[in-house]
Amino acid sequence: MRIPPPIVTLVFAAVIIAVDFYSPSWIKMAGLFWFSFAFFFLAVVLLLPAVIQFVHSKTTVNPYTPQKSTVLVSAGVYRFSRNPMYLGMALCLVALASFLENLFGYLLVCGFVGYMTHFQIRFEEDALQARFGQEFQDYCGRVRRWL
Repeated sequence: MRIPPPIVTLVFAAVIIAVDFYSPSWIKMAGLFWFSFAFFFLAVVLLLPAVIQFVHSKTTVNPYTPQKSTVLVSAGVYRFSRNPMYLGMALCLVALASFLENLFGYLLVCGFVGYMTHFQIRFEEDALQARFGQEFQDYCGRVRRWL
């Protein structure tokens, strides 16, 4: 059973906060606080257009029914990343780790990326490959999975 990506993001955020609470003070890295705003801004700049493009294309945003996709969205932010929504979620976690100035948080972001790739993205890519065939293969050849 897969967990909805926003819930996965919230779970990782909770773990980052818990790790920060119990981390020794030497693991803090001063100065990262201000970067958190930039990372959060980038996350919003990726997430909002990504969702809007799906809505305008009248295709499903539901990550559990990629086979119901009516069109392969490959314009806009999808020219730079095949998964800008998940990249935006990852950047939200980077923003949180930066806000807390905790280096362990960045390791947890790597865990989030690995989890999403293995348990969510591969499933979606298989469904999109079956649905769009060569068009999806060509898209994968042009655009990287994350960045």
